[in-house]
Amino acid sequence: METRFLRTLALLVVLNLLVKPVWVFAIDRRVQNLTGFESYGAYYAMFSFCFLFSMILDPGLNIRVSRDAASSPSQLPRIVSEAIGLKLLLILGYWVATMSAAWAWGIHDWGLLLSVVLLYTCASFLTLVRHIVTGAQLFRQDAWISVVDKTLVIAVLGPLLFLPRTASGVTIQHFVWVQIAALAIAILIGMRTLLSRTGPIPLRFNGGMGVGVLKDGFPFAVNTFLMGLVSWPDGFLRERLHPQGAGEAGLYAAGYRLMDAFGMLGSLVGGSLLSYITGLWSERKGFDAVFVACRKVLLLAAILLSVCMFVCPSYFARLLYHREDASLVSVMGTVMLALPALYVVHMQGTLLTATGHIRSFIRVSLVAAAVSLALKLLLLPAFGALSSAWICVGVYWSYAAVLVLATHVRLSSGMGWLELLLHLMSALGCYGLLKSMLFAGWTPLPSMFLACMCTALVYVRVGGVRLKEVREVLIRK
Repeated sequence: METRFLRTLALLVVLNLLVKPVWVFAIDRRVQNLTGFESYGAYYAMFSFCFLFSMILDPGLNIRVSRDAASSPSQLPRIVSEAIGLKLLLILGYWVATMSAAWAWGIHDWGLLLSVVLLYTCASFLTLVRHIVTGAQLFRQDAWISVVDKTLVIAVLGPLLFLPRTASGVTIQHFVWVQIAALAIAILIGMRTLLSRTGPIPLRFNGGMGVGVLKDGFPFAVNTFLMGLVSWPDGFLRERLHPQGAGEAGLYAAGYRLMDAFGMLGSLVGGSLLSYITGLWSERKGFDAVFVACRKVLLLAAILLSVCMFVCPSYFARLLYHREDASLVSVMGTVMLALPALYVVHMQGTLLTATGHIRSFIRVSLVAAAVSLALKLLLLPAFGALSSAWICVGVYWSYAAVLVLATHVRLSSGMGWLELLLHLMSALGCYGLLKSMLFAGWTPLPSMFLACMCTALVYVRVGGVRLKEVREVLIRK
């Protein structure tokens, strides 16, 4: 099981590492540079607004169907039929709630709002399809489906964004509609994968399934919503509360892009570990070795990335946005300091969820979301994007620390002092090496590469991360 898990996880991570960075840095970033920070900020704010009602789209349905498909494969046609029927009802409720709130809050750009709501709806439907595919044990198919939509956007929009004759004509609306079309194609591919297993299925509405979803899956949906609430509403709040709202939203989106891109790794690994740990926990088998190895590798990567961004924010601002004004540099240098804490949240939260302590996780997430929202309402009107960056850092580190304590109390499986000391020394060592090389006149890119390589080698040697054994597990027949 360990071998199968690691090989499937490796495929999922590799595919996403090949596609998602291209999406973030070549497509999403390019769109912001071409359309302007203010126009992109309006889109980012609208996307954040649509998140506020996302729990209506999934009150626990994804968790329920994934579990049912895995435990009752013979009932897959019925599960797919009832899940899609319920999903359509949830989508209707989501549209009614979102449009009503938009009218009440005085949102006037209905064209952008409608397209973003449709985008969010398609993304949610694809997530449901992927959960069913995963529950049906089609892990490799799910890994490929996970990158279909982004790959299509890259293939279609990429040439237009970089050809001089067409680049200037690309708008935010073009960007949104291409994403919608790509998601629709990915949904069709996912549904075809399911239909190849089930055959034709009638559409059915089952009220009992809806009650079961709320009973079994609602805690997971609440926690997912609270985790997102810590960071996602920033764009909408900035656009509403700050005098230069759309511009500030665009500024924070530019700074947060790297955090969001690399944060994807924590979500992918945590999501894969969830089913792995759940299965072993129910059989009372050990999972510590794989879990700790994944946590160490993730945190090392996060530490190295955070140090590089903190020391050289001007380099990344010039590289990505062809500008290095003080506000952008400050946001970019600050917000990435939250990345190690974000990975800890994903890992320790996954451990609590998989071992049946979801309510403890919810309580911590509720406090983190409430503190984050209160600080934003207090500080955003005066301080804008930079205040959001510092709030993100402070809240995520507090969030991570409490989760480490919670896993220690509940499971006696927190992070030991030796591991914490190793991470701290790695951060200080990388920082010292990088600053020394820059002070000696080295250029940023080779300095960052050498500092990260030296730190990683020492970390692997001292921290007991046995890369040879991991490699043997991944290639074992």
